[in-house]
Amino acid sequence: MMASCSEKRNQELSQSTTQKTEVMQEEEKQKIEALLKEYQKSLNTLDAQLAQRLYTKDGIFMPTEAPSGIGSEGILRSYEHVFSQIKLNVEFFH
Repeated sequence: MMASCSEKRNQELSQSTTQKTEVMQEEEKQKIEALLKEYQKSLNTLDAQLAQRLYTKDGIFMPTEAPSGIGSEGILRSYEHVFSQIKLNVEFFH
């Protein structure tokens, strides 16, 4: 009797953990999709400030054939340079 109660409790905990993990994964997926949507917008509207805000303060942007941007101000300058050279029409799919 004790073993079956313990097994049932373990199964309940396992199911609860699995459900919580699934909810957390879905929440993280939604956050990532929102971030990509904002990044897509920044690229398509040539909005260097919006692109900059999507990076951490110590982030690095390394565009091809253009100067790298290190840190917030460097990232802003780098995106401004890139956006002065090209126009983008980007769409991310999931």
